[in-house]
Amino acid sequence: VAHLIETVRTFIIQANLASSLADQGVPRESLPQLAEEAAQQWTADFNPRKVAAAEMLEIYKAAFDNEA
Repeated sequence: VAHLIETVRTFIIQANLASSLADQGVPRESLPQLAEEAAQQWTADFNPRKVAAAEMLEIYKAAFDNEA
């Protein structure tokens, strides 16, 4: 898994793509609303584990700060 992560990171760098929500211009203050909306999306029903807005917010924070 670690090798896969490094390979994807290398591709992102080579393609000069933004690697975080911050780099995409997403304001940090919008993360709670995004998390709430994501928790309500029908696609969340396909997750093998129930995910609440609080858990989604942690995922968004990690994506904002580019934490793998």
